[in-house]
Amino acid sequence: MSTYLYFVFGFLAYSILIIKQARNLRTYRVQLPSILSLFLFAIASFFILILLETLVQENFTGSATTYFFYSMGTSIIFLLFIAIYYHYRLGNLRSLIFSFSVFSFMLSDALCCFAYYMDLYNLYIGVRLFYILGLILLTNYAVNTTLRQKELSLKDELL
Repeated sequence: MSTYLYFVFGFLAYSILIIKQARNLRTYRVQLPSILSLFLFAIASFFILILLETLVQENFTGSATTYFFYSMGTSIIFLLFIAIYYHYRLGNLRSLIFSFSVFSFMLSDALCCFAYYMDLYNLYIGVRLFYILGLILLTNYAVNTTLRQKELSLKDELL
């Protein structure tokens, strides 16, 4: 049951971040080269997700675990896309902090999956380090008003 709660709350947290960033990015024009590169990145990311699932699938506790695994994995991938596109469009320090935060959370979750399902308990050190780094970066992204003001002025220039 705790495994399913982990997947559900992870999916919800990533979905909230996706919605928040998508609302911020909807005012920008879509640029075809960035969308094309994100599409190629998407294909590679989903192959990696499928590979990760084949490595740990035999240790899943039930058939529903696969659906939860793919739901959370897809939400992480979409959040990575939005973070990359956000940095591509703005290219400032705040967007870089958000991108590194998302990347840290993604690494934390991937390591956690290996640690839990493959009984590699030494990986929990990396899980905790990347999770704490992600929290620190996300907090900096959220509360740093100086970077927010610079981003808003840059946003006016890009529109």
